[in-house]
Amino acid sequence: MSFIGFITLLIAFFIENKLSLASNILQRIYYPITLSTNDTISHIIDYREKTKNDHLIKYIYYTFIFAGFSIVFTVGVLVGYYTKFNFSFKIELEIESSIVFSIYIFYLIIVTIFVLMSYFILNIRLLKNPHSKGYLPKINDLLNSYFLIKNSDTKLFYLISPSLSFYKDIQQDGTEVHQCIFNSPLPLNNFKFIIKLYTDKVEQIKVIGNFNNTLSKHSIGKHFSENFKIMKEVYDEINSDSYGFVKIYDEGNNLKYKYKIKIIQTDNHLRTSLIDQVPMDKNDLDKNHFNNPILTSESIIVE
Repeated sequence: MSFIGFITLLIAFFIENKLSLASNILQRIYYPITLSTNDTISHIIDYREKTKNDHLIKYIYYTFIFAGFSIVFTVGVLVGYYTKFNFSFKIELEIESSIVFSIYIFYLIIVTIFVLMSYFILNIRLLKNPHSKGYLPKINDLLNSYFLIKNSDTKLFYLISPSLSFYKDIQQDGTEVHQCIFNSPLPLNNFKFIIKLYTDKVEQIKVIGNFNNTLSKHSIGKHFSENFKIMKEVYDEINSDSYGFVKIYDEGNNLKYKYKIKIIQTDNHLRTSLIDQVPMDKNDLDKNHFNNPILTSESIIVE
């Protein structure tokens, strides 16, 4: 029992150290003051590695529970047999009574240590946060937009907000094909957003997205992109003077974050770039787009 308990505690303290590091990483994810998008994604990957299910601690924990319970039960039976199951904590000034009382105290200490060790190891298995109350979120929670909106800072969504790129391809027959490419550096579950682009206050393009099961298709660290054909007239209207907004919505389709974007022109394409967070609309009508039945499943609509 003592050997199993020592090994279990040794591994538990090792896991506890990993959880302490994971807790520090979690704060950097929630509040990425000076980080870049790549840094944030790297931290999420590190967090996943440090909080993934450890089968070794699982097996040792159940072995400890089985061995500990067996020993506690056996010792309890022996104590009861020796004391003829006369469980009394009344202290009498007799040698036999003192021995019985000492046996009770020793047995109580064993049971207390067993319960405390079990509780300590169980908390570690359940990802107890070493630095604050509660438990560390699982990686699936951390990659859920609804969860991040409730627990993180606006800077996080600034770093992982989606963007648009615009290309003009000339085919072999000389015809032009104009494309809008949607890019997301970190696909999230339950991610609702709207991107709107204007030129001279005239709306040129609107992208409405609702990701439900993104993680089943895209692994962490890989960009998600999707191509859409757009009309030549729309492409021609988009230039370095164009501007727009990225809107992020929560579970109740309420606008939570709004960022202004600009157009950056390169040699072969145009792309959006975030500028800063801007005040949210008092009466946001765009949220009604999420009542569209088409958006009940994972999809992106370009208007």
